[in-house]
Amino acid sequence: MPSRRHRLALAVVATAARLTPAALRPEWRREWRAELDTAARDPRTPLVRHAFGAFADAFWLRQRHVADLDWIDDLRYGWRQLTAHAGFALTAMSILAVGVGAAIAMFSVTDQILLRPLPYPDADRLVTIWETRADAPGRLDVAPANFLDWRDRVTSFETFAAATPIGLNHTGGDTPEVFFGMQVTAGFFEAFAVRPLYGRLFTPDEYTAGRHHVMLVHERLWRQRFGGDPSVVGQTFTINGARFTLVGIVPESFEPRLLPAAAARHVWVPKVIQEWEPRIRTSGYWNVVARLRPGVSLDEAQAELAAISAQLAREHPRTNEGTGAVAVRVRDHLVGDVRGAFGLLAAAVALVLLIACVNVASLLLARGVSREREVALRIALGASRPRVVRQLLVESLVIAVAGTAAGVWLAHAALRGIVALGPASIPWIDTLRLDGRGIAFAAGLAVVVALLSGLLPALRSAHGGLAWTGGRTTTAGPGRQRLRSGLVIAEVALAFVLLAGAGLLVRSFVSLLAVETGFSSANVLALQVFAEGQQPTAERRARYAEDAVARLAALPGVEAAGAVMAMPFIEVNINVEEVFTIASQPPPADGEAPRAYLSPATPGAFHALRLPLRGGRLFDERDRAGRPPVAVISDTLAARYWPEGRDPIGDRLTFDLSGQRTDVEVVGIVGAMRHDGLTEPPRPEIFLPHAQAATGSLTFVARTTGDPRALIDAAKAAIWEANPQQPIYRVATLDELVGRTLSPRRFALAIIVGFALVALLLAGGGVYGVLSAVIAARRREMGVRVALGATRADLVRSVVGRGLLLAGAGTAVGLAATLGAGRLLERFLFGVTAHDGLSVTGAGAALALAATAASYLPARRAASADPIDALRTE
Repeated sequence: MPSRRHRLALAVVATAARLTPAALRPEWRREWRAELDTAARDPRTPLVRHAFGAFADAFWLRQRHVADLDWIDDLRYGWRQLTAHAGFALTAMSILAVGVGAAIAMFSVTDQILLRPLPYPDADRLVTIWETRADAPGRLDVAPANFLDWRDRVTSFETFAAATPIGLNHTGGDTPEVFFGMQVTAGFFEAFAVRPLYGRLFTPDEYTAGRHHVMLVHERLWRQRFGGDPSVVGQTFTINGARFTLVGIVPESFEPRLLPAAAARHVWVPKVIQEWEPRIRTSGYWNVVARLRPGVSLDEAQAELAAISAQLAREHPRTNEGTGAVAVRVRDHLVGDVRGAFGLLAAAVALVLLIACVNVASLLLARGVSREREVALRIALGASRPRVVRQLLVESLVIAVAGTAAGVWLAHAALRGIVALGPASIPWIDTLRLDGRGIAFAAGLAVVVALLSGLLPALRSAHGGLAWTGGRTTTAGPGRQRLRSGLVIAEVALAFVLLAGAGLLVRSFVSLLAVETGFSSANVLALQVFAEGQQPTAERRARYAEDAVARLAALPGVEAAGAVMAMPFIEVNINVEEVFTIASQPPPADGEAPRAYLSPATPGAFHALRLPLRGGRLFDERDRAGRPPVAVISDTLAARYWPEGRDPIGDRLTFDLSGQRTDVEVVGIVGAMRHDGLTEPPRPEIFLPHAQAATGSLTFVARTTGDPRALIDAAKAAIWEANPQQPIYRVATLDELVGRTLSPRRFALAIIVGFALVALLLAGGGVYGVLSAVIAARRREMGVRVALGATRADLVRSVVGRGLLLAGAGTAVGLAATLGAGRLLERFLFGVTAHDGLSVTGAGAALALAATAASYLPARRAASADPIDALRTE
């Protein structure tokens, strides 16, 4: 029986045998087995080390009998060629690294955000439900009463649940803190089919009053806040003034992200339906999620929701006329706002990659001129044209692989930058990384890039080698020049498309910045609180707000202070929209009742936000609890519902407020504010004195004489002086809140502009390369022209004119492409058309300047040609 070392040696040979040609393998293995059997007789022979020699033997045998292994020789030769011309190789690799790195980064972003399956069982059955209204665009949050009716009547879903954001105020520690959470109805976790990591989920009886003081926390918060200690399950915490028991830990993979707010939602508590909520049909603030029954399609469920909405419109015509429901798959909801932006960025990346490939192809063409003699000699010695093409393609592959390797590093750095700078509204942006799928994409991209950039130059070089006759090498052949000029024109055209697109986005962004918000955001500090848990009655909430505002106003450097419920641009806003009637006008027909947003505010809020008074008066000391109810309306509301010449001042409005019928007198009109974004119109709004409609959902605003951020600590202290147990939910300057709405556009704009600048540099480099090759090929002609009397200015004009001619041709092609693709950009533009003349002109001017700059050095080289030296050449 063979010894252990003998068996190990035979295993090594068996592994090496896989490298040998299949036809020769049996005989080869017999020879090696016989050799090992002989060597094994001497125990001093290093048998295993000897067996490893089979690998070298297998490689040698395969190279002799398998033609494909000529690639190894091609790789060696190509590597020697590139190291001998390191400047050319590094230039080509650097150009490819930029384009390939951008492509890899964009693939990773697209793959992980748009393509990866959601971490929920049967995720294609998971949908979100939204309200639609005939008088409002887009998808809207759901009103409580509509949700309850849908849930009771729908049959297409096996679970139907709702969630609403909440700030959970945790007290009992050194300082009060806020847990960003959600209240959820029964079936919420069942819809996502989530299982707890520790503990349990909510039981059906815990969605009722008195038994709802339980909570679930996310694994990430559990590890950060509690150190990952499982024993925390079962402990109690003081939340919103009551004792809540932590009953379970939800796994990290559970990230529903139903809300657009930047803050992550990592605590959940049961939602108890309040007695007044089944009457709320016009104010939507619930997010609804549902799971389709097996075998039920989304279209079938949508049809049923439409039928139920029609029933509700007949039953409640005053509130539900024109109100519908739309079902959207969870993935489409999560990525709907960014899918188009990623498509735009992917198109920009594709253009940059194409420009990089064209640029490298142009470099390879120029290098092919100097290798015509080498190629001709190889052909004369018996190499076939396909063999020569393959050799040149292998060199292109080496460049592509090296450029891709550098591109992988650039992509890794780019993804880190995207994570750090990208807007929080992009789902899963904080988890982006370069993974195995990205590396596999890079490997495939290297081959594609090698073919795109190397095939045409390889074919042309092989053809040039066949035509070479041993005379002087030239680059002035009309076919070769037309090809290189065509490549440069293509570069310029692609660069023009990117530059024009970037110009349109810049113009759009500038137009957006010029939009009036309706208020003054400079030097304003905003502090949001949810005080219902700390102040359970309206009287206490009114007193708390008055005390806190007075303390804020007394701070040094504060010009005005106030509080308002509906704060513009803040992430978690309380939007209460109600239908109302106007006493001086006849009752509206069913479904035509006017609507407006209600927002309690203190008198100082108008001064802190500098809302202009259009008529009447603002709130003052007269407007307290027990006094006649009054209201201030926005000028948008006044213009919409009072005919020209009619004054709303003194008119009376009637509406439901928290389920109670309320009648108020209009005492003032102020300028309207934009709330949800600069692209959204100002909304009709009714302001109520906070003392008469006290709410615990408040944003304190303080206008300062200097930098408002310097006042943050003092402002927090003032609020805690009013109530030491009151957590502060959000602190930000109003400029930051407005800027947050611009961050997705600013992010996309920065990337597009960066790509456009890269394209401009590459296009300029292409013009420079062509003109340098032309000058090198026409040195003798230049010398003759100088000898015959041509001035240096004539030569400079000739070379620069050729560069501008190439840029002009590329601009014309790019202009046609831009006009054809303009409609693709329309959805991303604001205040500017897709065919904006200034953007197109700017792109053309930038390319003309780049072409002039790129032509300057070759022009100087041509102008400095010595006629004697030129005539002496060859």
